[in-house]
Amino acid sequence: MTTFSIDIDLYFGTSHYGDVTAHGVGEVELADEDIQKLINLIRENGGETDVEKLQLLEKYPEIFNTLDDAYYELASQTAYIHWVNAGYDNGWYELSDEEIAENCEVFGFKFEYDLDEYQDEDGNLDEDALEEAKSEALYKWIKEHRSHLDDYDDALFLAEVFHLEPDDYNYDLEYFVKIPDEIIAMANNGQ
Repeated sequence: MTTFSIDIDLYFGTSHYGDVTAHGVGEVELADEDIQKLINLIRENGGETDVEKLQLLEKYPEIFNTLDDAYYELASQTAYIHWVNAGYDNGWYELSDEEIAENCEVFGFKFEYDLDEYQDEDGNLDEDALEEAKSEALYKWIKEHRSHLDDYDDALFLAEVFHLEPDDYNYDLEYFVKIPDEIIAMANNGQ
């Protein structure tokens, strides 16, 4: 079995900013005999690589289904990442900072402070200053936490913390099954 890189570009429509698109990168794993079948099929068809023109579904349905499953999974994941990030970037959530902080505690966020820093000389608590400090610490922590996550784990984190689970994000996805570029290169280079 060999793992190949695949990528996908999705088009979601047009907004007042222009085309709404997303790009995703993933992997597909193919058996050595399936790789050889694809190489031979490309060579037998004069270098043609279009899956439909090669009639891959009809000739090698197992290989086509493996590729289709990988591209569908990649398209679903790419759409999910896109819509969760769009929700976060556009503020499509209705949680208070306190609720967000509670959700982040599961991931390790903890706001520690010295009460004396938020009291005046009479011992009165400056609640606004305390809340502002907590909010600042929260969003600093979120930014730092996200910097260590890959795109998909970041989307899962945002979805859980901000309750941004998109509805029907993978409904009616339009994607194309392609032969991985590395296999095409093998076919063209006589390997």
